[in-house]
Amino acid sequence: MRYGSASAVVGSRKVWADERRVREEMMELLSFIGLADFADMPAGELSGGQRRLLAALARAMAMKPKLLMLDEPAARSVAGQRRYPASTRCWPLKNRFGLTVVIIEHILKVVMETCETVSVLEHGEKIAEGSPAESKGQSTA
Repeated sequence: MRYGSASAVVGSRKVWADERRVREEMMELLSFIGLADFADMPAGELSGGQRRLLAALARAMAMKPKLLMLDEPAARSVAGQRRYPASTRCWPLKNRFGLTVVIIEHILKVVMETCETVSVLEHGEKIAEGSPAESKGQSTA
């Protein structure tokens, strides 16, 4: 936020508007990682895993990136669970902040359900690229 200490003390409309905008962005980011229910809780009271998620997201988004890379976001999902939070929740961020999201994932169901474009690599060589349906057909041929 860009305002001086005098504006912060007086509490001008610009200060309130900036703080409201930042709070909305932060709530959206917390929703992305599944921590919106804990927004009013001090970070020290979160579990270790929740603190790591919060710290990683804060570091990543504080830089206002154009590219967000997720390395195996479904890796910690419970076996058989249908929801893959990190991968499925990235699309609102993609649209809202104009991000390009790259997902590196071995669980094909996640890739097929969440990606617009898929590149399939085998031993470092690209063997297929396109929509999930197109790449599936290319890689099995």
